[in-house]
Amino acid sequence: MSSFYTRATILLTVFVFLSGASAHADSFSFSGSATFGGDIADFFIFGPTLHLYSAAPGAPADLLFTCQAGTRCEIPAFSISAFASYPNSPGNFSGGTVNGVTAYALTGSIDFSPSFFFAPAHPNGQFTGTGHVTFSGYLQGFVFLPLGCETSGNCESLGPQVFDIFLSGSGTVTTTGVFLGEGTNGFFQVNYDFNSSPTPVPEPSSLLLFGSGLAGLAGWCLKRTKLTRP
Repeated sequence: MSSFYTRATILLTVFVFLSGASAHADSFSFSGSATFGGDIADFFIFGPTLHLYSAAPGAPADLLFTCQAGTRCEIPAFSISAFASYPNSPGNFSGGTVNGVTAYALTGSIDFSPSFFFAPAHPNGQFTGTGHVTFSGYLQGFVFLPLGCETSGNCESLGPQVFDIFLSGSGTVTTTGVFLGEGTNGFFQVNYDFNSSPTPVPEPSSLLLFGSGLAGLAGWCLKRTKLTRP
């Protein structure tokens, strides 16, 4: 008998805990684009609760990689670093918002995995190759000092960090090849399109329904024990 009441107490405790939980879905779903090469290194990320950007010179302007016509063409991994804004131009090169918090300069990077595609055996002028990529990134957002100077144009130095965020997901990379002669193709720029979907988490209503089921199970066990008790 005591063992039954122990089990019922545990079930009811779980019910109370679950019905009072405040679980929620990940809010950082987003999509974005990025470019690396041709003296460009930028990214733009948009989502319901975040907007991040970095756009400035910084990538190599010359050849990024080559591959042979008619072969599996390897696209190397590339890292796109955020270009921090200058004190006299806050928000000009990078910045954004996360959950309503605004930054006027970003640091960190977004790192894209290697990829591949099959280059045509006999390229006729330019051709395009597309592959699948994954990525991860860690970005930090900052304001400038004196605090609030971003609207006055009198900023003197980089101020405190106001957010940091880890990003990951998958997408596609596209690059345009140029025939260099002797069966060699050259590539000077890569373009990324990517996204990340939130991981579903039960909402409070679902948890309440589950908890109610546990409470019903406890009641059924109690009734069954009364009927079978000598």
